[in-house]
Amino acid sequence: MTFVKNSPTYSELISSGNIDVISSDFLKDEIIKYYQELERTELIINKNNNLFTDAVFIPEMMKLSELQVGSEFNEEELKIYNSIENTQFVDLNEPRLKAITTSLLKIPENELKFINNINFRNFISILHITILNKQKQQTEALLKKLEGEN
Repeated sequence: MTFVKNSPTYSELISSGNIDVISSDFLKDEIIKYYQELERTELIINKNNNLFTDAVFIPEMMKLSELQVGSEFNEEELKIYNSIENTQFVDLNEPRLKAITTSLLKIPENELKFINNINFRNFISILHITILNKQKQQTEALLKKLEGEN
């Protein structure tokens, strides 16, 4: 999961100095804190994705199992993708590939790595969902404060 904040209005208010249009210092501080937290959220999620998912999880899992690419496409989409520059998705349900994965995971150390990677990836996902739910609550609270000012 990737998170990209969208804050052009806030950026414009800050860069132009027009944040002072907001007369309430309390509200100004709340908006600034909100966007600082939003930026922190984006950094945490992107750092976790870059450092763990891209650099550790995917390479480790590719060593231990067949990569299930293509299952998210329907048959018609696969035909289109396969026709692009002779790109072909390999059928990963092929018995030979499943046998390789099975033999790799029969080694206890590999099985432990596999399970630990999945568990840690799930932990990171739950952490991201928790952070985003907190951010949603902060968004709703700030909106109520802004509505109360009008």
